[in-house]
Amino acid sequence: MKARGKVLRPASSHPGLLMIAGRQYWFSAEMWCAAGGPVSGSEVEAELDDAMQVLEIVTVDDARADRESAAQVKRERQRRLRWAVLTALSAVMLLSAWALISLEF
Repeated sequence: MKARGKVLRPASSHPGLLMIAGRQYWFSAEMWCAAGGPVSGSEVEAELDDAMQVLEIVTVDDARADRESAAQVKRERQRRLRWAVLTALSAVMLLSAWALISLEF
C-alpha cells in the first residue's frame, strides 16, 4: 500500500522517522529510493507492507505536489459550482410553483 507523509527526522546513524496519516513510522537509510538523502519536512510517498512496515520511500517532487494540489482545488471548485447551480435551479422551481399556485387562487 502506498501512502503520503512527511519526514520528521532523516535517517543517518540512527533510524529516521516518518509521519503518515497521524502515525509515526521508523525507516532506515537503505529504504530511501530517491537521489540524495531525506530532509526534514519533505513530502514523501512510502510503500507499506501488510504489517504496516515501511518497505521503501521516495520523495514527492514539488511540481507533482503542486499539480495534485491544483487538481484538488479544481475538483473542489467544480463541486461548489454544481451545488450553486442546483441551489439556483431549486429556487427557480420553487418560485415558479409559487407563482402558478398564486395565479390560480
